[in-house]
Amino acid sequence: NEKIQWTEKGIQKCGGCLKMTPCYIGLVKSIKALLYFDKYTSNYDSRAESLIQKGIIYMKKHLLYKRLSNREPINCRILNIAYPQSYRLNVTELLEVMYITGNIDDEACKDALKHIKKKKKDGYWKTDHIYRGTGYVSFDKRGGKGEWVSFLLEKYTEGSI
Repeated sequence: NEKIQWTEKGIQKCGGCLKMTPCYIGLVKSIKALLYFDKYTSNYDSRAESLIQKGIIYMKKHLLYKRLSNREPINCRILNIAYPQSYRLNVTELLEVMYITGNIDDEACKDALKHIKKKKKDGYWKTDHIYRGTGYVSFDKRGGKGEWVSFLLEKYTEGSI
C-alpha cells in the first residue's frame, strides 16, 4: 500500500501497476525469480523466503488467476496453455509456482486445476497460444500436441484436488 511518485505516462495503462495495487503479473514473475534464486544459490536468504511466502498468500487470494474485485480472469490470456511463458502470465506458470512451493493441493488451486483438467484431450494438452516477439521461441506448435506443456501439467495435476 505504498503509492509511488511516478509522473510519466504509459506504464499505468493496465490499471493497478504503480498505484496502490501491485501488478499481478510482475508479482508472480518476481515470486518465480525468487524461487529459482533460492533454489540455485547456496546461501539461505530469509528475506527471499519471506517475500515468497507473502506472494503465495496473495496468489491464493486471487485463486491464482482471478481479479479480487469481481472474480473474473485477470486478463484474456491468463487461462491459456503455453510454455515457455512470455512477459505475460498464464495458468501453466501459475501452477508451476504453486507446485514448486508445495501448494498445488491447496484449495486456492482448485478452479485452475479443474480448468486445466478439462482441457486435456487424448492424454495430452494442446498449446493455446504462441507469443510472437523477438527472441521468443515456443517449445510446442499452436493447436498441436503440446509435449512440454503436457509434461509439466501432468506433474501439476497428478493426485491434485
